[in-house]
Amino acid sequence: MADKAHRKYDIGPPNLRPLDRSAVQKSYFFLEGKLYKTLRQDRPRDILTAWDFEGDRIADFVLSDAKKKMKNAYDTVEVAQLLNRHRARIQGYVSRGDINSPIRIHHKGMNSKGTPFSRMKWSEDDILALHEFMLTNGSGRPRKDGTMYAGARLPTRKELLALLRQQTMFYMRTESGDYIPVWSANNEV
Repeated sequence: MADKAHRKYDIGPPNLRPLDRSAVQKSYFFLEGKLYKTLRQDRPRDILTAWDFEGDRIADFVLSDAKKKMKNAYDTVEVAQLLNRHRARIQGYVSRGDINSPIRIHHKGMNSKGTPFSRMKWSEDDILALHEFMLTNGSGRPRKDGTMYAGARLPTRKELLALLRQQTMFYMRTESGDYIPVWSANNEV
């Protein structure tokens, strides 16, 4: 029984699983700070046709150049999975104004309050700002020395960047039972 109680508080490494993104989720991207959705790619002609949400128009890009500069756009559910938090908690941070609201996409229809349906799309910078907020504003009362508790199972900045960029992280368990990240060749390139 005592062994089970001890395991309850043995946190171990954070649960860092790569995202399983669908084709629809991969079709949204940021390019120079604007949100786009891929409509079609013409590889032989090297043309990418996308919908510009800010300008409400269709935009064409050179596919090879756009692929070098584009960054992923993430749903709130994906951000919650990356940060090991529930979707409702992250939406609460946005609705209370604790962090800047990411770009919202409006869909057809209205909810029961009469506001249009919307979906938040997070850029890498938005996710890093949310991570910084979560590090500085812990949950619960401050400790006696005045510092706040960083949330349990919250990944480090380096781990979060590795997850966002689909890189691998390697861990080694020390004799004391702590997990520490170890050097890998792709981080230094």
